[in-house]
Amino acid sequence: MSLLAVESLCMYFGGLKAVDKISFSVEEGEIFTIIGPNGAGKTTVFNVLTGFLKPTAGKAIFLEKEIQGQKPHQIANYGLTRTYQHTSVFQKLSVLDNALIGSHRNLTNSALDTLLHTRSWKGNEASAKKEALEVLGFLGIADHTDTIAANLVHGQLRLLELAIALCSKPKLLLLDEPATGMNPEEALKLMNLIYKIRDLGITIMLVEHNMSVVMSISDRVMAMNFGTELALGKPKEVANNEEVIAAYLGGGFKC
Repeated sequence: MSLLAVESLCMYFGGLKAVDKISFSVEEGEIFTIIGPNGAGKTTVFNVLTGFLKPTAGKAIFLEKEIQGQKPHQIANYGLTRTYQHTSVFQKLSVLDNALIGSHRNLTNSALDTLLHTRSWKGNEASAKKEALEVLGFLGIADHTDTIAANLVHGQLRLLELAIALCSKPKLLLLDEPATGMNPEEALKLMNLIYKIRDLGITIMLVEHNMSVVMSISDRVMAMNFGTELALGKPKEVANNEEVIAAYLGGGFKC
């Protein structure tokens, strides 16, 4: 049974078919990447899967539950979380407080516990803080625990956004162009980090333009253009597909 199964997914905006009858599956433990030119529909697929858009038609089945059309917080509660193409963190909060926002999804405090700061609330908060610090350490930004997010550089902001997602304990993590703005050294570190995250038992989906990253870490790749699937398979198979080359990679790309 696939962790995620997408069946004939469509997302239309009037006459624009942003996603048109896309079908694919993501298996537990793999790194699955979607590639394609700008406007191909890649991020729209992510927006539908995470509840930010209600699809026009089709199904998305995660852990045997149909999730299409559900609210983002409901889908996150199932264990499907994401990062964004443009970094999205709480700029005025500290690094630790940002990470704790992800942890709070898993807390079981009642409204009364929270209001009265009961022993149960204090225990849960201490546990969440411990886990958040462990995640920040895992990502290499524990030294910035008390730093206000607005004072971080681009690469650190990317890691903080990842920390928020990891603190929610996802089963499937969607990363939208995580290598954007990174130099080759930073991209290499990102690849190693993605492997480490996968080794924690977290399945990963990527939208990514950096083909060095795509070819290095992906188990399978789906190429899109104009909302439709061009090719689906192993990285080299997709990279050598003539339609993919014509629509996206160009003749200069060598795999």
